[in-house]
Amino acid sequence: MPAPVAPSPRRIRTTRTSLAVPLTLVVVAGAVGGAVAATAPEQARTWVVTTVVVAWVCVAVAVVSCALALGRGRRGTAKAAEDTRTAQAQLARTGADSAHLVNVTLPAVVKRVREGAGAEETLAATPPPSDLQLRRALEMFVVELADAEGRAARAVVERDGALGR
Repeated sequence: MPAPVAPSPRRIRTTRTSLAVPLTLVVVAGAVGGAVAATAPEQARTWVVTTVVVAWVCVAVAVVSCALALGRGRRGTAKAAEDTRTAQAQLARTGADSAHLVNVTLPAVVKRVREGAGAEETLAATPPPSDLQLRRALEMFVVELADAEGRAARAVVERDGALGR
């Protein structure tokens, strides 16, 4: 049986953004906040500095949270893509195993049973599929086919006996 080839993965477009962009955003926000605090009037400077610091902390938390979430999302996407490739390869193996069973194994089994081989002998001489369900289907098919062939042979004997009487 030919070995199935794993499907070639589709190229997933990845844009790698380093932490430079989020860090630059945080630094720029801090610099702008510092400039605003430095140019604020003396009476409002405390309030402006407090507002700028709180706003800068909020921006920093938002940027870091988004960067971390983006990283988790990318890792999840890579894992999902790997799982998809694994499932596709398994599906290809199962399809090849099924095709081999239908196109090669079952016709050989029918020929062997019709030539007079029993179910156990036929199963022993036939390489089983790797999939457990296909193996069970093959075993059931061989047993039922051998039983049907036996009934047909007994019916012919009974018919010939009835004709002879």
